[in-house]
Amino acid sequence: MDWGPSPPNQTELQASQQSIPECPICYGPYDNIFQRPLLLPCAHTFCLECLSRICIFVKQAQTFPCPLCRAQVPVPDGGIPKLPPNMDVVTQFPPWLQTLQEVWLDGHRLCWIKQPSLSCQVSAGEETREMLVTVDASRQGQHAAPSTPSPPPPHSPSRCQTCRLLLELVWGQGRGKEPALVPLSCHLGAT
Repeated sequence: MDWGPSPPNQTELQASQQSIPECPICYGPYDNIFQRPLLLPCAHTFCLECLSRICIFVKQAQTFPCPLCRAQVPVPDGGIPKLPPNMDVVTQFPPWLQTLQEVWLDGHRLCWIKQPSLSCQVSAGEETREMLVTVDASRQGQHAAPSTPSPPPPHSPSRCQTCRLLLELVWGQGRGKEPALVPLSCHLGAT
């Protein structure tokens, strides 16, 4: 089974971070999950998280203004995560970031299932676990108290079949104001 390119070593990671373009709103480097570069019809590009935050506060739910030129952008069925990625930017990513991960919207939360790392050492008989990671797009710089998001849509190819643990990404809880993962009890159960 082909699992794609292997994860980077520290030197490769540092070199690649210097060359990855960044979102002109948050100035964070683009990635293949929550900061994926989305291409608007007006040809401007912004990250998924920033566009999701903008759409929450726009009264007209069917369109939102481009943050740069103010051209009206229609919101696709399924929300902002369904806007097309800017593949010109994605092809500049290192190989291990070029596979875009499935992200969906659950209310004001962006959700993603983190698959177990292939590089993790797992002892005999121990199973690796999938984790549901969410970002609350309704809060700038801080996230709501942990709660259980809805599972991904049934048609989702990465639907969690044996969810054992849910995690929420909470900014400012770790050392040095870095993200921390907070465990939640699982209410999805096996499907």
